[in-house]
Amino acid sequence: MPWTLSHAAAVLPLRRWCRGPLSFAGLVAGSFAPDAGYYVLAFDVGTFAHTPAGSVLACVPIGLALVLALHALRQSWCFLLPQPHRGAIATHLDAPMAPLLVLIPSIVIGAWTHIAWDACTHGTGWVVEALPYLKTPMPGTTIGFYHVLQELSTIVGAAILVVAYRRWLRSVPAGNTPNHADETDGQRWRILVAIGCGLIAAAIASILAADYASAFSGAVAVRTFLFRGALHGTLVLAVLYTLVAVGVHAWRSR
Repeated sequence: MPWTLSHAAAVLPLRRWCRGPLSFAGLVAGSFAPDAGYYVLAFDVGTFAHTPAGSVLACVPIGLALVLALHALRQSWCFLLPQPHRGAIATHLDAPMAPLLVLIPSIVIGAWTHIAWDACTHGTGWVVEALPYLKTPMPGTTIGFYHVLQELSTIVGAAILVVAYRRWLRSVPAGNTPNHADETDGQRWRILVAIGCGLIAAAIASILAADYASAFSGAVAVRTFLFRGALHGTLVLAVLYTLVAVGVHAWRSR
């Protein structure tokens, strides 16, 4: 499947409506929600969340949980970031959570963008089923064209997010950042913590993915390793970063 975080690229064009009927946090949470079950190995939940009924019955509670986690942990998550990210994001920490009447439709719309994306890049997707040539193997391989679309869309989606974030970062006026966010104290250890969390997550994910992929061979083993690696790596990094962020923030705030 396309990397879950890349799915947020699909809701970026909707950001212009997020000062009124939509919530950007809800849209992003909804774009992640269909895959949430996979990260806790609840594959039946993940499969159901990719259906029209699941986009409401499963994705709404999952999306609400993600938004609540964002609001509960945002101070700690931001505190651990190095500059200039900490200063820019700190300007939004006091934003209130959107009401349920805004959050719920935003989550559902975000989930629909995810499901539509997957419909073009999954072997069982309705677009792939309707266009059989997408299952045609690439020359000299057994890999269908839809799978190539998976990989390409992951890369393109991630690239769009990086470019959009960098443009937003440059647009934040330096004078609008809080004084505490402009401090350079702790910049080095924050960078080292970020690198350390990434390396630990990559190591754990590689071990788990290699163990699971060892049951297969050839291209299937490679694809299994990459899928499991992305799955475990994202989850381990999120949990590890959160634990460190909460601990450091509590300690430094004493």
